[in-house]
Amino acid sequence: MSQFEANNLGRLDSLALQQTDFLKRLDTLDYMERQTKRNIDELKGDLNDERKKEEIVLRSARQTNDRLPQMITNEERIESLGTLLLSTRSAVNELNNHLESNISRLSNMVARSLKNIRRNSVQQQQQPNYYSNQHPAQPLPTSCSQDAPTVNGILSIQLTPESEPFYVRCEEELFGGGWTIIQNRFNGKLNFFRGWADYQTGFGNLGGEYFIGLEKLHALTSSAVHELLITMQDFEGNSRYARYNLFGIGGEKEDYALNLLGDHEGDAGDSFTYHAGSKFSTYDNDNDGCVDCNCAQSRHGAWWYNWCDMSNLNGKYFEDNYNMTPLYEGMYWQDFRGPTYSLRAVRMMIRPVAGDGDLERK
Repeated sequence: MSQFEANNLGRLDSLALQQTDFLKRLDTLDYMERQTKRNIDELKGDLNDERKKEEIVLRSARQTNDRLPQMITNEERIESLGTLLLSTRSAVNELNNHLESNISRLSNMVARSLKNIRRNSVQQQQQPNYYSNQHPAQPLPTSCSQDAPTVNGILSIQLTPESEPFYVRCEEELFGGGWTIIQNRFNGKLNFFRGWADYQTGFGNLGGEYFIGLEKLHALTSSAVHELLITMQDFEGNSRYARYNLFGIGGEKEDYALNLLGDHEGDAGDSFTYHAGSKFSTYDNDNDGCVDCNCAQSRHGAWWYNWCDMSNLNGKYFEDNYNMTPLYEGMYWQDFRGPTYSLRAVRMMIRPVAGDGDLERK
């Protein structure tokens, strides 16, 4: 609502208060008028009594001088009350005229305010609402592989017309691009030793380190058949990758199990197939294959632990002593630098496979 409308509403409130005060004053004057009339009626009765007494006085010729001043006094009182009554009626009429004028002004102001409100409402309906939560008429892309323009690598996607859109970060250079980055680690500033709730919903931010969240990851891999690419780098600047031609996880009822993992290729070696079929575990939700241990707790991470692991990419980040970390506790890949070397950077990314509704990628 505009400032003009706010001012009008304030004036309306002020006039309403004046009207209430006027009605109270009007009630008071009405009460005074009734009291005046009652006093006049009483004085008229007294006058009649005095006149009767005057007749008695005239007949008896006694006390005439004593009664006359009293009669004059009563007549003067009646005349004074009559004058007061006329003055009261005049005041009432004046207040009534003032009230009618205020009511007329109030009605005009209300009519103008309603007209302005209706006009502004029509203008707002005609203007586009850039902050609306409603889904835009133009359909959003369903993945990074659809060659949609990004803003600094960030893209808003919508998996189905009924689902809520969400933002993802895209990788457009490696192996033809079109990858959706689901996990990104490169400086250790973000703690990855978290509980089940955090891993369900995701944490971090797309401009830095983050994990996309198991619920979104399940929705993505359920919407289309995906492949998986994992890139990693050690502190000496050596880079490796592992690629799997199929990848998908189950939903919450299955504890987001690694239900689909295809064939491996890449120079980092295969340290993930060992985990195929395993459920996701965190320190507060132990779903691993180890009977008498909690792998997430002992490995200081969260992963698809089997009995326990050959990789732990959500493990603890070591910036110091990265090449001699406690066994299996770091962010490691068994076939690249081994379980006592914590890597400097890791990225996990997925992409719909060719022929599944997206552009073919090399």
